[in-house]
Amino acid sequence: MSEEDALQELMLEYKKSIPEKLRVLEKLIADVHAKGDLASVSALRFAVHKLAGSAGSYGFTEVSELCLPLDKDLHQKMESFQPLEKNWHITLDQIFEKVKAAFAKK
Repeated sequence: MSEEDALQELMLEYKKSIPEKLRVLEKLIADVHAKGDLASVSALRFAVHKLAGSAGSYGFTEVSELCLPLDKDLHQKMESFQPLEKNWHITLDQIFEKVKAAFAKK
């Protein structure tokens, strides 16, 4: 198998994993909406951080660009944890919709 074929195979596997990545992200956001505790915010931040890196590595730069600032914001919120304000819950939903749309472009 050539290097190019191997890269194409990796890209295909990543693309196949996108629905599951979105499902997990949506569930974690729902957990933050429902619980709003430090553990749910931390779990979401970990997933967003991981997604920012992996998406960028596989050419989904728009997804990475959406996730990186969210990762930083969630990290800051965790450092001096207080329940998220209502507008933050709306922001999470909006970012999720943008991430879904960005994945759909490729």
